[in-house]
Amino acid sequence: QTRSPIMGADQAINIYMETREIPGSPKTAALYGTPGLKLETALATARCRGWFTQDGRTWCVFGNALYERTGTAVYATRGIIADDGKDVFFSTNGAGGDQLAIVGGGNLYVLRLTTNVLTTTVLPFLNPVMVTFQDGYGLINQLDTPTFWFTHLEDFTTIDALDFVTRSGTSDNIVGLAVSRDRLFVLGSKTTTLYYDSGNVLNPWVPYPGTSTVVGALSAYAIHNYNDTVYYLAMVVDGEPQAVGIKTDMQLQVLSTPPIVDVLAACPLLNDAKIAAYAQAGHAFLVYTLPSSPADVKTYHFDLLENRWGARAG
Repeated sequence: QTRSPIMGADQAINIYMETREIPGSPKTAALYGTPGLKLETALATARCRGWFTQDGRTWCVFGNALYERTGTAVYATRGIIADDGKDVFFSTNGAGGDQLAIVGGGNLYVLRLTTNVLTTTVLPFLNPVMVTFQDGYGLINQLDTPTFWFTHLEDFTTIDALDFVTRSGTSDNIVGLAVSRDRLFVLGSKTTTLYYDSGNVLNPWVPYPGTSTVVGALSAYAIHNYNDTVYYLAMVVDGEPQAVGIKTDMQLQVLSTPPIVDVLAACPLLNDAKIAAYAQAGHAFLVYTLPSSPADVKTYHFDLLENRWGARAG
């Protein structure tokens, strides 16, 4: 939909376009429907706060309950995650540590994958935001600070009081973290900087020289790594919210069009915005959900194959 209803007032809702190049054919594009949802089972009346799959195992959090999907429509309860009304973040150290880390409700929880026992890690700091994994370490940023913390090697249950990194090259607080290849993206509220593992035992992470860019993140929930590109909702230098992507060479790709910028700018809050990604029939979609949007349509997708936006509605 364009800014001017005279130019165009139509919206592509629950459809996506697929173009083709066949010489002489008048049919160069087709519209296909986006997938719907099929009920598998009923777990709880509370909403889903997160879903994570790796190495043939799947976990989800509904309300304050952690479940593991053990078969078709079969879910086993694995413990309690404090419900603060926000989504959770998952990460795992795989076979190296056999642990699943979950940040939610102001805590870091660790599920031992060999025994399915859930414990709460004693943290030397308050208000963890999100957790990710790199080179055997769990990495967790602290709310409203320029600091992120790292766990012991292959052990999410232990963080020492001096195992932290505080940004000094920039002054803004850290919004979230993302790992791509051998780089750690540290996304602040106004800037983004690359860090790398230097191998130093006492403090492994150091900033990669010359990689700070003046594009900050708006929501920890709207940061997603897909095919070695970190996509996020950003506040750019000119003060407008944008949907962007960035690679380890720090080249910024702006995805949002003027109508999408209008949608983002109309939201009174963007720190609750979310990004998910999935593939369908050769198309990769980034799906942006804006819970605080005043519009009837609150979810939009970007087709990475066609470089087109569309809307989603239930």
